[in-house]
Amino acid sequence: STDTFKDLYMRPRPMADSALPEAFRAGRTVIYRLVDEHSDVPPMLKQGQQVIGDYSMMVAPMMREGRGLGVLWIYATPPRPFSAEEQELFTTFADQAVIAIENARLFRETQEALEQQTASADVLRVISSSVEDTRPVFKKIIDSCEHLFGADQIGIYVVGDDGLIHIGAHRGPQLESTAALFPAPFAGSATELVLKQRAPFHVHD
Repeated sequence: STDTFKDLYMRPRPMADSALPEAFRAGRTVIYRLVDEHSDVPPMLKQGQQVIGDYSMMVAPMMREGRGLGVLWIYATPPRPFSAEEQELFTTFADQAVIAIENARLFRETQEALEQQTASADVLRVISSSVEDTRPVFKKIIDSCEHLFGADQIGIYVVGDDGLIHIGAHRGPQLESTAALFPAPFAGSATELVLKQRAPFHVHD
């Protein structure tokens, strides 16, 4: 049935069960002809035969710099051979799909770079107009971080003349509980570690 076919091919499946590994290894279009009991075809193709009956299938790898991005595939039932011209045209379509994926990736990267440049320029504009007050600058930095990184909690901590860590700016649902911890000792803090390393400190978990 159509629902069974969708369940087989449209839901996430282990790549090893599919035709992708062989297509990636071959680096070219692969033809399958399922007309009887085969032991040398991927499990998902065997299951497809149980659903739709005998069929032939053409799978073209979508490759970029030797890395497989996906496949373009078609099947025909009842099974039939695919001509050399069909295979060549099909491969061209797969190559065009790779171009589309790459163009989309480059577009996203360009948009992200423009957003980052715009955010940096916005902060610099606020700095130039707020030479006596850090609060507008801190707020703009928090705004930019929230927009670019989508974080739940964002903060700026500064070391005061008293040697303690103070909150320069903070945004997030835990503002009150966080504020209750400050001023905080500098020694042994993450702030101390970051300043000593002069590099970002990434807590993975």
